[in-house]
Amino acid sequence: MSSNPDDLPASLPDDIVLCIFRFCSLDTLRSCYLASKHWSFLLTHHANAAWKRICVERWKYWKRGMPKLIDGRLVVVDEDAEGGLGDDLRTFDSFWDVFLWRDATDRQVLKILTDIGTAQGPAMRLKVEISTLGKDAIDVLDRTLKSPGPTDVRRSFAARDIRSHLQRKMIIDQWRAFGGGMPPQERGKVPIEEMTYLFSLFGDSALDPDFVKVLLDNLADGVRSFVLPELSNLEKATVICNYLFLSNRFSGNVENYYHIDNSLIDRVLATGKGIPISLCVVFKAVAARCGLNVDIIAFPGHMLSRITDLTQPPPNHHIYIDVFHGVKMLTASDLRESLAANMNVTDDTLIQPASPIDILMRMCRNILGAAQRVDTHESDTLSYGALWAMLSLDISQAHRRLRAMLYRYLLSEKFSIDMGLALELEDAIERWKSESGVGNLPMFSSLRVALAEFMNERVALDVEA
Repeated sequence: MSSNPDDLPASLPDDIVLCIFRFCSLDTLRSCYLASKHWSFLLTHHANAAWKRICVERWKYWKRGMPKLIDGRLVVVDEDAEGGLGDDLRTFDSFWDVFLWRDATDRQVLKILTDIGTAQGPAMRLKVEISTLGKDAIDVLDRTLKSPGPTDVRRSFAARDIRSHLQRKMIIDQWRAFGGGMPPQERGKVPIEEMTYLFSLFGDSALDPDFVKVLLDNLADGVRSFVLPELSNLEKATVICNYLFLSNRFSGNVENYYHIDNSLIDRVLATGKGIPISLCVVFKAVAARCGLNVDIIAFPGHMLSRITDLTQPPPNHHIYIDVFHGVKMLTASDLRESLAANMNVTDDTLIQPASPIDILMRMCRNILGAAQRVDTHESDTLSYGALWAMLSLDISQAHRRLRAMLYRYLLSEKFSIDMGLALELEDAIERWKSESGVGNLPMFSSLRVALAEFMNERVALDVEA
């Protein structure tokens, strides 16, 4: 082997070089590409494993998913298309080609951000241009926000605005899929705590998506060894309740019941304070991790938890737990007496398990009620998110009054970039009206023309400026 450093690229065996490439950073690979024609050939023709790792590490978000190997070629799969493949397929020979494609998208985003930094006016048209890239723009926006230059204040503000918009769009898509695009049996497999956490993620793209899962996993790890298989379900529930509400001091926030934090699952886990519905969700999530099924009951007044224990006498197979008032155990007879005395209700309709949609809709109403009591940037965002959730989870709720409440937020600079989402909602309502046969009921009449006119005015003003 030659001692001359200039001969190093040619003297190392190719298999050794390719193995080293697999562990190099992107900057190092770029230097290697420029150091030698032979190495540049290896990188562009034989270093597929290295570029696959770079793609996985550099881009966590993919608009259509990571390319998959199909018939010897890498294919970008449109997971939303019927059968998993869309009509507009993009194929690649290697992950080097995939890298070039995503890197070109990043450069396009950075160029537009630079144009925004020098543009006059709000530059709405340029922001929308980036937003149309969807998830493919998120990683480069995140990198921009983590390392803004000293003179890039407007650029970083634009990146934050677009990143927040894309975050909201992803969550609205999840709510829509959960509400109307998912079979009921599949919907029941989605942990309810994941769906409730979306309210917090809607307003803050900097939050860790796994934050709630990690906290709940840690709570379950602390009690799982005490939830023995030979225990009855009632005994298991008692062990978990004592752990949560005595050892970890979770409790109902009686002193500040209407504070908006009580409706956000991440803050309930952080503070230990909540309202009945959020505490029920915490109890259900921890119990599920310990192998115990817990239902949530939409009882008038506040939510209750319910377990089923077949070792109990037949009338009391179902045990209801009030986790807000110090873990109070109740029977169906107790609830029937309360309903008969307070509401003159004699059937069991109001003590049946709530569906996941019912739980989320009730949380939406709680957030809206709490947000009305304060006037802050955060309360506006959470209220805005709750309205989107209600309309996305159940389109039959999309009457004019509720949509008008939502669309008022679009008049502010903070949310005006979401105008396209509102137009999509109006189109979805028209399709639903046609399919459901509600016809031309005034409460479902379209607001699309008004929205389109407003959007065109904003874009026109932007172009003139």
